[in-house]
Amino acid sequence: MKTIGIINEKGGVSKTTTTINLAYGFAQKGLNVLICDLDPQGNTTNNVLRLNDQIDQKELVKINEDFNESDKTVMDATRILNHYTSVTAFSKDISDVLLDHKLVRDAIINVAEYTNYDGDDEAFSRINILPSSLKLAEVDLKLKQSGHFVEQKLKLALDHIRNEFDVCIIDNSPYTNSLTYNTMNACCKEGDIILIPTKIDNYSIVGLSKTVHMMMEWLQAMPLGFDFKILLTMVNRNKTEKCMVETIQNLFRERCLKQTIRHQSKPVTEANLNKEILLATSNSPVAEDYKNVVDELYREEFK
Repeated sequence: MKTIGIINEKGGVSKTTTTINLAYGFAQKGLNVLICDLDPQGNTTNNVLRLNDQIDQKELVKINEDFNESDKTVMDATRILNHYTSVTAFSKDISDVLLDHKLVRDAIINVAEYTNYDGDDEAFSRINILPSSLKLAEVDLKLKQSGHFVEQKLKLALDHIRNEFDVCIIDNSPYTNSLTYNTMNACCKEGDIILIPTKIDNYSIVGLSKTVHMMMEWLQAMPLGFDFKILLTMVNRNKTEKCMVETIQNLFRERCLKQTIRHQSKPVTEANLNKEILLATSNSPVAEDYKNVVDELYREEFK
């Protein structure tokens, strides 16, 4: 199983969009794919499994009823809101797996089965996910408190199932913590990749620099098998951004993917709002860019 970690210390650079479309693109090519959602916000989980993450009117009524039956303190309000916003649709998710790696098979969800997908697109039957929930926000502290192999938990879990999947793609939040280091340690074999989606603006370039620096420091402390690749995203076709693209490509050379992702917000936003995968539903130029990224990675990494 090849492992691809999606990391950048800057938010808003298309980590989740990249994760989802790579998973679908590889599945289209016949690979069995596992997504690990290591972001507590769970956007990848919500999108892939088409979850409704909004609190509906019935739940609002229950929240008011529970609060009216309490002592109506701030602590009561916090407790009640935490209860309703922490409810998860899964008996086990990636939070449980990080705390007990032997639960990994119990937490994996097949996308086609969960969504009752019965269309002609067989790719969905080859996509599986270790879903996230808000419980994951507490796991970083729990792992640190445990003090034992804190950064190895995800690797230990994946060791149980390496022969069952062709590729594992790990989405991350923009915050560097023990979950980030779990991702890097899971990329332990020769040929594994850390993929850094990087938006073309000054703030994201800083995020790229910090992410690469963090990885290089970790590699000195923990010799691992992964290399890293940079995917330039949200690229506008103007002179300034063309110059920035050329500069990054000159600095990192073969570690930059040849294909870049153009800035085209409408099809990406529509796919996210509709809980759809861009490559599965859109013929837009940005979808074509992601298709080319899948082809490039598949050609270089799986052939």
